[in-house]
Amino acid sequence: MTHFRVLSAEFAHETNTFSKIPTTFAHFESQDCYLDAASAIAARGDSNTELAGFLDAARAHSWEMQHVLSASAQPAGRVTRDAFERLTAPIVAAAAQRVGQLDGILLGLHGAMVTEDHDDGEGELLERLRAIVGTTIPIAITLDLHANVTHAMCRHANIIVSYRTYPHVDMRDTGRRAADILQRAMAGEIQPVTVRVQLPMLDEVNGGRTDVGDMLPRLARARAHEEHADVFAVSINAGFARADIREIGPTVLVTAQGDLERHRAFAQELAQDIWACRHTLASRFLSVEEAAAQGAAHDGKGGPLVVADYADNPGGGGYGDATALLKALLDAGVRRACFGPMVDPQTVLALQQTPIGTMVSVRLGGKTDARLGGAPLDLIGSLEHKSDGRYFADGPMTGGLHRTWGPTVVLRVQDIDILVVSLPAQILDLAQFTTFGIDPASRNVVALKSMQHFRAAFEPIAAAVIVCDSGALCTPDLTTLPYQHLPRPIFPLDQEIDLEAWRRLDTVAEPALPVPPIAPPRPVAKVPARDVALPVLEQLASWYPKLFGAVFRPLKRGIFQDLMLAHPTALERESLKVALALHTRSTRYLSAIANGDRRHDLHAQAVEDMAPEHVFQALVEVSRRRQARSSEDLAPRLRERMAQAFEASGLARDAYAALVRSRDDLVNTILDGALADAAQRSAKDEALLRAFETSGHTVEVFADMYGIDPRLAGRMLDRARRRLASA
Repeated sequence: MTHFRVLSAEFAHETNTFSKIPTTFAHFESQDCYLDAASAIAARGDSNTELAGFLDAARAHSWEMQHVLSASAQPAGRVTRDAFERLTAPIVAAAAQRVGQLDGILLGLHGAMVTEDHDDGEGELLERLRAIVGTTIPIAITLDLHANVTHAMCRHANIIVSYRTYPHVDMRDTGRRAADILQRAMAGEIQPVTVRVQLPMLDEVNGGRTDVGDMLPRLARARAHEEHADVFAVSINAGFARADIREIGPTVLVTAQGDLERHRAFAQELAQDIWACRHTLASRFLSVEEAAAQGAAHDGKGGPLVVADYADNPGGGGYGDATALLKALLDAGVRRACFGPMVDPQTVLALQQTPIGTMVSVRLGGKTDARLGGAPLDLIGSLEHKSDGRYFADGPMTGGLHRTWGPTVVLRVQDIDILVVSLPAQILDLAQFTTFGIDPASRNVVALKSMQHFRAAFEPIAAAVIVCDSGALCTPDLTTLPYQHLPRPIFPLDQEIDLEAWRRLDTVAEPALPVPPIAPPRPVAKVPARDVALPVLEQLASWYPKLFGAVFRPLKRGIFQDLMLAHPTALERESLKVALALHTRSTRYLSAIANGDRRHDLHAQAVEDMAPEHVFQALVEVSRRRQARSSEDLAPRLRERMAQAFEASGLARDAYAALVRSRDDLVNTILDGALADAAQRSAKDEALLRAFETSGHTVEVFADMYGIDPRLAGRMLDRARRRLASA
């Protein structure tokens, strides 16, 4: 029996391009980010995850599986270039280091990632991998049911398998199904490719619900089609509508071999049904006032009334701090209720030193964008609970996973217990309440923020479930979103669409090149990423010595495109990507970012300020690398540099901390010390400025009076003025 060598990774994000909050590397770190195989497998290897399914298959087929990383972040705005490159680079580098040794690649993706540079994040990752391993290595990927599946994904991945359930209770099963198909491809038994059929729609009308409605018979037909010997997976993707990109909307995929036109015709049949049912809604979206009225009338018999705020779902990129539903519940006098989450790290921070049981006045929620879902509420209530926010999920979707809300408090206002958290996430597990002293089953009303995933855990305890639209960022009324880049016509923005005419104009994706009938021989030669990159970097240094020479300077966003335009024939696209990935992860380059240097264009002109979170992340990474080679404790130096970076950012303390805080407790401890140092220094600077302004002296005379070097006094005074000006 052949023991195949498989490279695996999980990298997922559902990007809401309408969110004003970019998804940084710190956002990945704060949730599910495991940058080595051991920690990823320990955290995710035996729960409802794709990785667990991959491992099930690896054991069953005696694979030698090398897992690179597992990283996901809560849905929010575009993934920053820094985050995307830091998480794709290890995956691509691992493939480059194993060229000639791999038999297959297996990835757990989402399918709706949008980055600063790429509208199709998954397609970009797959393209980079194909450039490294060529077309003879089969690549299998899993996708969320809400993927916006692109031509590039189907071109570069032979095998695509999406979840069959929403709520997603089959993530582990999906990983196993994709891995089993990959096993057959590596063994040369099958030659799978994936055909794709798309529709001119933003999403399936019910978001792909699989508990009720029209998806159920479609899924049954898909399972029946998979009984054919040359069909390996049929995936029905609802799409993700909250992305302003061109390749968007529902798709039907058939991973198969043989008569591809027959498989495409079947996919067209399922797509036709999605189109025909585009006006058939399974849910009625109530106003918050209607939902609150029903809550006030419910006495708790038979279980709680579960009220879901669809529009402020953090699981779709909602900010999680909309107040409209909470206000309506309070105004209606709802009794014996709970509400969560309210994402408000400022309020949580302000209550950290307050004793349990204290009556407090807070301005709660509505801080991100009061136009979406309601303004802050001025409330008086009692502080019932404080916690670090960690919980152990035990429900159908996330059971077995350790999760965190970040620092968390529970406030009781009137007769409603409000779960106030620091990190956004949707409610999908009872433990998200029970861990913090709230028993949903004992309440008359449970108000929560989620679209659909909550149903797996909460429907069994509910007397009834209703859904409302608070007008927040994830409102089901897609006509209110400011789309600019969509292909038109598209439903529901355009109602009158000739589907057959649209199909004639639509470009059908070419299938990926088939895997040969036997597993490909492993070439002897191995081409490390560094060997590919060094000649390119040497060439760049000769062309741009002020950027790539003896001194490294941070590069502007879009430098890759600039270089390709400047040297279209001299530079090979994939080699340049590998070269830039290695260059921008070098300690010398990160040191330039840590210094707060501005980003430069090809003329070595500074054109962009460096984002504060990028400076902070570079400081931490450079310090880690240097500490590994030093017996000296470098934490005090890192603390001082963090304080300087905070002062240079011009941000308020809470805003800076929220931007850069990570899941690394040691780093957070150093950060807290740095912020305290900066606050103390700020107080001294401002006291000095007040004394100087009342003295009537010049800086030189004033400095001499206090025994301070005049240059130091000048810097302290300037620093205080800048801080006061930005306050």
